[in-house]
Amino acid sequence: GVLSELYEYRKCGMNIYCSEGDWYLKGDNTFLSNEVLARFDNKIKDYMVFLSKEEKERVADDAALMISWDELRKRIIRWEEFANKHPELEETEKEVKLELKILIKIYTCGMPNTDIYNYSTKTLLDDLKMSYENFLKENSNSRYYGLISEVYSKLKINNFVVDDDYFKFIEIKLDKL
Repeated sequence: GVLSELYEYRKCGMNIYCSEGDWYLKGDNTFLSNEVLARFDNKIKDYMVFLSKEEKERVADDAALMISWDELRKRIIRWEEFANKHPELEETEKEVKLELKILIKIYTCGMPNTDIYNYSTKTLLDDLKMSYENFLKENSNSRYYGLISEVYSKLKINNFVVDDDYFKFIEIKLDKL
């Protein structure tokens, strides 16, 4: 039946996942690192191992965040640490840094189905505020520390109200990344 056919894809290094009501095929990075690259000791294997760990928990689906704000913060730091450890890797420039920009944009702007503020009060969500505070306490070595510090300061001055001025401010900041 269908299930046995799906297992055949898994044997070939393909995973199947559901998103927005449809099924998709995706390369299985765990398969690549364990089966294809097992005998190699190289940077691309490091990347595949890193991806296989990261993809175990999806960040978003249907424009909605699927992890907590603080898990998103930790994910940003992991991706940044990988980029710093492997600057010579072509994938760092083409994929890792692009993913970091996306993660930072989500962290500072939200997504269509995940606002960063309470809809009725227009104030920053408490758990995101706490995550920003954690970022400032724990991630002072991050290249994004200055950005999060500015974001937090701007929001604090405005009593954590998220308004149009905030989004204009963050758009300018993100364009400079």
